[in-house]
Amino acid sequence: MGNQGIALIDSRDIAKVAFHVLTTVGHENKAYHLSDPSAISYSKIADIHYSVIGKPVKQYMKIRRYGV
Repeated sequence: MGNQGIALIDSRDIAKVAFHVLTTVGHENKAYHLSDPSAISYSKIADIHYSVIGKPVKQYMKIRRYGV
């Protein structure tokens, strides 16, 4: 999973857009792309975290959910 790209978006941003679209006029029959079309890899996210906190992020670990 380390080098596979994903498009990220925060659920709060989705909520803000949904609120605006549902409470104002002029959005009928329109579609909006909310995420950046470029994908980012988990390796790149780890590099960004390293540059911010100054500590390396060594690996991605899948966290097991209860009941799964």
